[in-house]
Amino acid sequence: MTKYREFLEKLETIQRLLEEAYNHAFEAGAYGKSMDGSIKLEIPPYFWQRSELIFDTEVCIYSYVLGPYRNHRFSNINDALESVQEWHKLEMCSAEEEDKLFPVTIAKVID
Repeated sequence: MTKYREFLEKLETIQRLLEEAYNHAFEAGAYGKSMDGSIKLEIPPYFWQRSELIFDTEVCIYSYVLGPYRNHRFSNINDALESVQEWHKLEMCSAEEEDKLFPVTIAKVID
């Protein structure tokens, strides 16, 4: 598999996971911003193209609904995919599964 095909497959996976997580969140009543899910790629200039595309293309994802911030900047597609997989997992889990992931409740923190 070429590095370009691998990159594109990872980008397609990111888009699919974001779509699934957004659909789930919005069906549950979440609200978002019009830029939610936008992905920007900063591809290296011509003279850097000989390097590994996977490691040199910066990925920016805007997400008000998913992730800890609105703007998420990743130094490569692998880091972006790893984070989106985690966001997807957290969004798609049931309440019982979420309690296992985050066993400390607000009441416990306040006490």
